[in-house]
Amino acid sequence: MRQRRRREAGYTLLEMLTVVAITVIMAGLSVASMVPLRERTAAQQGAELVQQLLQSARKQAVAAGRCYRVDLTDGAGTVVETPDPGTALRLRRYLRAGCDFPAPPGLPQPADADFEATDRTALPGGVSVNVLQPEVLDLLPSGRPKLPASVTEARLLVRYHQGLLRDSFEVVVSPAGAVCIRPAAEPGTCP
Repeated sequence: MRQRRRREAGYTLLEMLTVVAITVIMAGLSVASMVPLRERTAAQQGAELVQQLLQSARKQAVAAGRCYRVDLTDGAGTVVETPDPGTALRLRRYLRAGCDFPAPPGLPQPADADFEATDRTALPGGVSVNVLQPEVLDLLPSGRPKLPASVTEARLLVRYHQGLLRDSFEVVVSPAGAVCIRPAAEPGTCP
Protein backbone atom coordinates (compact mmCIF):
# COMPACT_ATOMS: atom_id res chain seq x y z
CA MET A 1 0.00 0.00 0.00
CA ARG A 2 1.22 3.35 -0.89
CA GLN A 3 0.98 6.22 1.42
CA ARG A 4 -0.10 9.51 0.09
CA ARG A 5 1.90 12.47 1.08
CA ARG A 6 0.02 14.92 3.14
CA ARG A 7 -0.01 18.44 1.94
CA GLU A 8 1.40 20.84 4.48
CA ALA A 9 -0.87 23.64 5.65
CA GLY A 10 0.03 27.10 4.32
CA TYR A 11 -0.27 29.37 1.31
CA THR A 12 1.32 29.09 -2.05
CA LEU A 13 3.37 31.87 -3.55
CA LEU A 14 0.64 32.50 -6.11
CA GLU A 15 -1.98 32.95 -3.40
CA MET A 16 0.27 35.39 -1.52
CA LEU A 17 0.94 37.45 -4.66
CA THR A 18 -2.77 37.59 -5.43
CA VAL A 19 -3.56 38.96 -1.96
CA VAL A 20 -0.76 41.55 -2.20
CA ALA A 21 -1.95 42.66 -5.66
CA ILE A 22 -5.53 43.09 -4.47
CA THR A 23 -4.33 45.06 -1.42
CA VAL A 24 -2.24 47.40 -3.59
CA ILE A 25 -5.14 48.00 -5.97
CA MET A 26 -7.52 48.79 -3.10
CA ALA A 27 -4.98 51.14 -1.48
CA GLY A 28 -4.49 52.96 -4.78
CA LEU A 29 -8.22 53.42 -5.24
CA SER A 30 -8.67 54.77 -1.72
CA VAL A 31 -5.78 57.25 -2.10
CA ALA A 32 -7.18 58.46 -5.42
CA SER A 33 -10.58 59.04 -3.87
CA MET A 34 -9.01 61.09 -1.05
CA VAL A 35 -7.31 63.65 -3.34
CA PRO A 36 -10.45 65.71 -4.08
CA LEU A 37 -11.29 65.78 -0.37
CA ARG A 38 -7.79 67.00 0.50
CA GLU A 39 -7.94 69.74 -2.17
CA ARG A 40 -11.35 70.94 -1.04
CA THR A 41 -10.29 70.94 2.62
CA ALA A 42 -7.15 72.96 1.86
CA ALA A 43 -9.14 75.53 -0.14
CA GLN A 44 -11.75 75.79 2.60
CA GLN A 45 -9.09 76.24 5.30
CA GLY A 46 -7.52 79.00 3.20
CA ALA A 47 -10.90 80.71 2.79
CA GLU A 48 -11.54 80.52 6.54
CA LEU A 49 -8.10 82.03 7.21
CA VAL A 50 -8.82 84.91 4.79
CA GLN A 51 -12.21 85.44 6.45
CA GLN A 52 -10.61 85.59 9.91
CA LEU A 53 -7.98 88.08 8.71
CA LEU A 54 -10.63 90.34 7.17
CA GLN A 55 -12.75 90.20 10.32
CA SER A 56 -9.67 91.08 12.38
CA ALA A 57 -8.87 93.95 9.98
CA ARG A 58 -12.41 95.30 10.38
CA LYS A 59 -12.08 95.28 14.17
CA GLN A 60 -8.67 96.95 14.03
CA ALA A 61 -9.95 99.65 11.64
CA VAL A 62 -12.83 100.46 13.96
CA ALA A 63 -10.66 100.40 17.11
CA ALA A 64 -7.92 102.58 15.58
CA GLY A 65 -10.26 104.87 13.65
CA ARG A 66 -8.01 104.42 10.61
CA CYS A 67 -8.21 102.87 7.18
CA TYR A 68 -6.54 99.53 6.56
CA ARG A 69 -5.37 98.01 3.31
CA VAL A 70 -5.30 94.29 2.55
CA ASP A 71 -2.50 93.37 0.13
CA LEU A 72 -1.76 90.07 -1.56
CA THR A 73 1.88 89.02 -1.36
CA ASP A 74 4.01 86.20 -2.67
CA GLY A 75 6.12 83.86 -0.57
CA ALA A 76 8.89 86.49 -0.25
CA GLY A 77 6.47 89.17 1.00
CA THR A 78 6.43 91.18 -2.24
CA VAL A 79 3.06 92.69 -3.11
CA VAL A 80 1.45 91.12 -6.18
CA GLU A 81 -0.73 93.19 -8.46
CA THR A 82 -4.28 92.34 -9.47
CA PRO A 83 -5.12 89.93 -11.18
CA ASP A 84 -2.11 87.85 -10.09
CA PRO A 85 -2.67 85.44 -7.20
CA GLY A 86 -0.92 85.76 -3.86
CA THR A 87 0.01 83.13 -1.31
CA ALA A 88 -0.19 85.41 1.72
CA LEU A 89 -2.16 88.43 2.91
CA ARG A 90 -0.62 91.52 4.42
CA LEU A 91 -2.59 94.00 6.48
CA ARG A 92 -1.36 97.60 6.62
CA ARG A 93 -2.71 100.66 8.41
CA TYR A 94 -2.78 104.06 6.73
CA LEU A 95 -0.63 106.54 8.64
CA ARG A 96 -2.89 109.46 7.82
CA ALA A 97 -6.52 109.72 8.79
CA GLY A 98 -8.02 109.78 5.30
CA CYS A 99 -8.38 106.88 2.89
CA ASP A 100 -8.42 108.85 -0.32
CA PHE A 101 -6.16 106.33 -2.03
CA PRO A 102 -6.02 104.81 -4.54
CA ALA A 103 -5.71 108.14 -6.31
CA PRO A 104 -7.10 108.58 -9.80
CA PRO A 105 -4.72 107.63 -12.62
CA GLY A 106 -2.01 110.21 -13.11
CA LEU A 107 -1.90 111.24 -9.45
CA PRO A 108 0.59 109.76 -7.00
CA GLN A 109 -0.44 106.43 -5.50
CA PRO A 110 0.34 105.64 -1.87
CA ALA A 111 3.89 104.48 -1.20
CA ASP A 112 5.11 102.10 1.47
CA ALA A 113 5.91 105.15 3.61
CA ASP A 114 2.17 105.95 3.73
CA PHE A 115 1.45 102.74 5.64
CA GLU A 116 2.36 101.04 8.87
CA ALA A 117 2.68 97.26 8.51
CA THR A 118 0.67 95.28 11.02
CA ASP A 119 0.18 91.63 10.07
CA ARG A 120 1.22 89.15 7.38
CA THR A 121 -0.49 85.78 7.18
CA ALA A 122 0.61 82.96 4.87
CA LEU A 123 -2.01 80.66 3.38
CA PRO A 124 -1.78 76.86 3.61
CA GLY A 125 0.46 75.17 1.02
CA GLY A 126 -1.04 75.02 -2.45
CA VAL A 127 -3.66 77.70 -1.70
CA SER A 128 -3.71 81.08 -3.42
CA VAL A 129 -5.98 84.13 -3.29
CA ASN A 130 -7.01 86.70 -5.90
CA VAL A 131 -8.86 89.97 -5.37
CA LEU A 132 -11.73 89.83 -7.85
CA GLN A 133 -13.21 93.23 -7.04
CA PRO A 134 -12.33 96.00 -6.32
CA GLU A 135 -8.71 96.09 -7.50
CA VAL A 136 -7.54 97.40 -4.11
CA LEU A 137 -9.19 96.32 -0.87
CA ASP A 138 -9.31 99.12 1.70
CA LEU A 139 -11.35 98.99 4.89
CA LEU A 140 -12.72 102.28 6.19
CA PRO A 141 -12.62 103.31 9.89
CA SER A 142 -16.23 102.10 10.08
CA GLY A 143 -15.03 98.57 9.17
CA ARG A 144 -16.79 98.68 5.83
CA PRO A 145 -14.97 98.13 2.54
CA LYS A 146 -14.23 101.14 0.37
CA LEU A 147 -16.10 100.29 -2.82
CA PRO A 148 -16.33 102.16 -6.12
CA ALA A 149 -19.86 103.04 -7.24
CA SER A 150 -19.89 100.20 -9.80
CA VAL A 151 -19.00 97.48 -7.24
CA THR A 152 -21.60 95.99 -4.90
CA GLU A 153 -19.28 93.93 -2.66
CA ALA A 154 -15.60 93.13 -2.21
CA ARG A 155 -14.78 89.59 -3.40
CA LEU A 156 -11.65 87.49 -3.00
CA LEU A 157 -11.21 84.12 -4.68
CA VAL A 158 -9.42 81.45 -2.63
CA ARG A 159 -8.45 78.24 -4.40
CA TYR A 160 -6.27 75.19 -4.15
CA HIS A 161 -4.16 75.51 -7.28
CA GLN A 162 -1.98 72.38 -7.21
CA GLY A 163 -4.71 69.87 -7.94
CA LEU A 164 -6.79 69.01 -10.94
CA LEU A 165 -10.17 69.99 -9.54
CA ARG A 166 -9.25 73.54 -8.53
CA ASP A 167 -11.74 73.79 -5.69
CA SER A 168 -12.41 77.42 -4.91
CA PHE A 169 -14.32 79.62 -2.51
CA GLU A 170 -15.19 83.29 -2.51
CA VAL A 171 -14.67 85.37 0.59
CA VAL A 172 -17.13 88.25 0.36
CA VAL A 173 -17.13 91.53 2.29
CA SER A 174 -20.58 93.07 2.05
CA PRO A 175 -21.09 96.86 1.95
CA ALA A 176 -22.30 96.62 5.57
CA GLY A 177 -18.98 94.99 6.48
CA ALA A 178 -20.08 91.39 7.07
CA VAL A 179 -17.54 88.78 5.89
CA CYS A 180 -18.73 85.39 4.65
CA ILE A 181 -17.56 82.41 2.60
CA ARG A 182 -19.41 80.77 -0.26
CA PRO A 183 -18.41 78.20 -2.88
CA ALA A 184 -17.28 80.08 -5.99
CA ALA A 185 -19.61 78.05 -8.18
CA GLU A 186 -22.69 79.16 -6.22
CA PRO A 187 -23.82 82.71 -6.95
CA GLY A 188 -25.59 84.65 -4.27
CA THR A 189 -25.02 87.23 -1.61
CA CYS A 190 -23.88 86.99 1.94
CA PRO A 191 -26.13 87.98 4.81
